[in-house]
Amino acid sequence: MAKINVGLCQFEVGSDIEANSLQIRAFIAEAAEKGADIVHFSECALGGYGSVDITDFDDYDWHLLEFHTEKIAHLAAEKGVWVVLGTN
Repeated sequence: MAKINVGLCQFEVGSDIEANSLQIRAFIAEAAEKGADIVHFSECALGGYGSVDITDFDDYDWHLLEFHTEKIAHLAAEKGVWVVLGTN
């Protein structure tokens, strides 16, 4: 019977997409190094929590969110892991 190793990652999420992305990518690298097949993050881990971290989405940087989503996807492919990532 095959086993799947899951890395569960949680950190203090904020409204800073770049800082969240840096944390996420570090966790992905660490989890892959430790043999994870899937790396799981909380809801809104990349983009921040609406009404908690972000009070208004009118000026939200959707392009920055997309850029970091792609960086994370590329790292996941490079490391050979699946990522479950909550975002806006």
